[in-house]
Amino acid sequence: MALKTVPFNVAFTFSRPAPADYEDVNGDTQTAGADVPRFNYSEGVGEGLMLDASLSEIAAINDIPNFNSSSGTWVIKADLDKSKPIPGSGFGEFMEGSGTLVFVYSNGVGKCWADGEVLFTVDPFSAAEPGFLSNGGLAKVQDLTYYPYAWTDEDAAAKSSGAFSTYFSPDLLFADGTDGFWGDSTDSATLFQTTAGVTPAGPGDFCGLRLDKSKGLVGVFLANGENYYNIEFDAFSQTPNGFLAEKTTPGGNDHAISDNLTSFENGKTYFIDFDVIQVPGNTGVLLSSNTNSRSNQVVFSSLGKQRVVLTPDFSGDFSITFRSTQLGVLEIENVKAYELKGNHQRQPTTASKPTVQIVDGAQALVLDDDDDSMLIDVPTGGWSGTFVQGTALGVIVGEIEVPAGPYQIPTDPNYAGPGSDIHTVIVNRTLAAHELDGLVEWVGQRCPVADFAGQTSAVAWFRGRTDLTMIDVSRWDLSLLIDWSGSFTNTNLNQQSYTDLVTAIEAAGTSNGTLDITGGTSTTTGAAQTAVDALRARGWTVTTPDGY
Repeated sequence: MALKTVPFNVAFTFSRPAPADYEDVNGDTQTAGADVPRFNYSEGVGEGLMLDASLSEIAAINDIPNFNSSSGTWVIKADLDKSKPIPGSGFGEFMEGSGTLVFVYSNGVGKCWADGEVLFTVDPFSAAEPGFLSNGGLAKVQDLTYYPYAWTDEDAAAKSSGAFSTYFSPDLLFADGTDGFWGDSTDSATLFQTTAGVTPAGPGDFCGLRLDKSKGLVGVFLANGENYYNIEFDAFSQTPNGFLAEKTTPGGNDHAISDNLTSFENGKTYFIDFDVIQVPGNTGVLLSSNTNSRSNQVVFSSLGKQRVVLTPDFSGDFSITFRSTQLGVLEIENVKAYELKGNHQRQPTTASKPTVQIVDGAQALVLDDDDDSMLIDVPTGGWSGTFVQGTALGVIVGEIEVPAGPYQIPTDPNYAGPGSDIHTVIVNRTLAAHELDGLVEWVGQRCPVADFAGQTSAVAWFRGRTDLTMIDVSRWDLSLLIDWSGSFTNTNLNQQSYTDLVTAIEAAGTSNGTLDITGGTSTTTGAAQTAVDALRARGWTVTTPDGY
């Protein structure tokens, strides 16, 4: 079958919101205008079309002539850095490496070939026309060819070349704009003692704010703080990129306040970047409004680049205020304000804050069984999707249904589950099997124990979790776990999850245990009834959702 060759602007629609640089064949730096593709060279050698996700560069695929949903072959020559080639095609892996990849699908199975070998297999495989050339990371694509038939293994092995590997990180699950939350208790830069985000939280401290990493901790630029006015400094002058102020009179607070920049909202998180050229000692920076409301201040005393995180508890037009009580000279330049995107997790009540602790070598948020919890303000539309939580005892996998508004984890703080939180990842969609496997493996590698091995009790772990529609214990070591008293009281497990849960517990072969499952509409029929009957025959006390 003859292949059809089409021009780039016919095959793809390219977009990028702003100009960007690239290297031409002569080694000179050139600038491509907005929505103009960049074909990059390195020392005179063509690297192909550059697609940098951080610049929002997109090459949408317009047309795939003779697409065959039953069998086909994709051949792509590219340099990939944490990028997913032909997303939506059914293969769906982020990859790193350089060379030629061959993707072949036939008879419901997909294979990715690299360097003469199968790199990974997707089974079952469902073919679809990809929407884009790549997604996430950085891709430099030299060639893409589609064949509406499946190559033989021999041909695929012969054509594939170069070293590639699959890549996984939780942030990839959000690369396409999917909403959700990723809390990482091992990342101290994301933990703060109060909701204002002023004082970092370390081992032994209460945690009132855990930043959401699902958006990459990237700030959206709001404004420059370049124009300032003086309150009480004895000498003050505007500089091209900031201000120079001197305090010679002891006592009181002297302020340098920027002109009103833009509006901000109660509860959102912002960071301020600035350069300190001179500083007399401890100096504060804060957000203030035109109604004289003020956020908590962050104190700094060192030179160089600074970044502070602030979460005001009021809304309005804001200014950036520098406040000093120290005698001497304060010189600040290059002040910029950003909104830190994400669904950040907070707890304003001191008595309900978890503490940061090192548990079996892993830094975690530790919640007591009294009143500790963390809150997320779920956006309009709510969340429906996958929930994975890494704890010091093992990895919890489930699915949730959460309406818009405050979402408390755990839902009933009187029952804090395994009691520790190392990673929590919530994705507002149900993950594909290979995505879920990657996430569970990644989280499990960062927990002291991944499979709850050695546990005998899960008393009240999920009590009151009406958000929980599915719990997957298939990866757990259930050989000793016999006390599930109150574990699933007032939950909302769907029929399949209920059946899978009691079947897995029964398959462990244990005796004389307790299992409580109430709430929801699941019925004890079919495989679920068989499992419950078998458990009771071995001395288990089992409470079921339908009273069976």
